[in-house]
Amino acid sequence: MAPDLATALPVGRKGRLLALALGCLALALIWLALVAPLVDVYAARAQRLAEQQVLADHMAALAATLPELQRQSAGTPQPAQGGAGLLEGASDAVAGAALQGRLQEMVNAAGASLTSAEMLPPRQMAGLSRIGVRASVYAPDWPKLVALLGAIREADPHLLIDDLTLHAMNARGRDTGPALDATFSVFGFRSAAPDAGTRAGPR
Repeated sequence: MAPDLATALPVGRKGRLLALALGCLALALIWLALVAPLVDVYAARAQRLAEQQVLADHMAALAATLPELQRQSAGTPQPAQGGAGLLEGASDAVAGAALQGRLQEMVNAAGASLTSAEMLPPRQMAGLSRIGVRASVYAPDWPKLVALLGAIREADPHLLIDDLTLHAMNARGRDTGPALDATFSVFGFRSAAPDAGTRAGPR
């Protein structure tokens, strides 16, 4: 016959040690199943809030420079507009600041969050100046990211998306799929101003 469970368990000091070990094991399982995921969620949320605050400070500083950039470019002869679909701005810096602001508006409208944005160096291409922004975006779900990418592709002036990378976050219990961290570059074009020698003309 199988021994009675009560009599099979150790008693005395060994029994107390076994009960303590089982209690620690139960607490560890509860931590792994319930507490640790919540800690990770709160840590990720705190990090996103900190990144958004840094970005907000950056955007505010950028907005503060716009009047000075516009004042500096006010006396510069403006190139003829190359047609519809080009970024406006008297200089690459002004056009870049406007592109960042437009991107921020589209991210907010899609229900996502812009976590970082960095201006890329302008590049001259076939009489146009390519203006670029490298951006990182937090999208709560896949439909919001799709809406954002669609809005960028359909934007006026025309914008291009390049070098898109995605990182999926925890999708547990979500019907719309995982939250996503997306990093990509957005490019627009403006008419390139003639260089100083061209403006001055022959002497």
